[in-house]
Amino acid sequence: MAAVPYWAPGLPSDPREARDCERTKEFIRHQSHRYVRLERAWRRPRGTDKRVHGRFKGPTLSPALASGFRRFLVHNVRELEVLRMCNKCHCAETAHNASSRSRTATAHRAAQPAFRVTSPDARLHSEENE
Repeated sequence: MAAVPYWAPGLPSDPREARDCERTKEFIRHQSHRYVRLERAWRRPRGTDKRVHGRFKGPTLSPALASGFRRFLVHNVRELEVLRMCNKCHCAETAHNASSRSRTATAHRAAQPAFRVTSPDARLHSEENE
């Protein structure tokens, strides 16, 4: 009897490449199967004792990243330039204590296609409203 390969035709020949495929199973809300009042749509569990909240191992998993990008905290434009080399997997997030001047400069610089910002217009007030 001939040896059967560990991979099927059409699949990548290296098993490490097969792990990079996307997850097709959807994330469902924890304990939504137990109660009618809970929808199946994903909600982040906020209880401290829930095992999904603590990311313990088990059948119910929580998504690691909502947008698919890792966040990088940015205070000014110089810190935004760091993301030029790794803009495929990281996105910028403006710090909460950044000044309005650096926020506008960061938003203006991030409008170029090389950068992605999670909330570019956050806490920016136009002069027309005032």
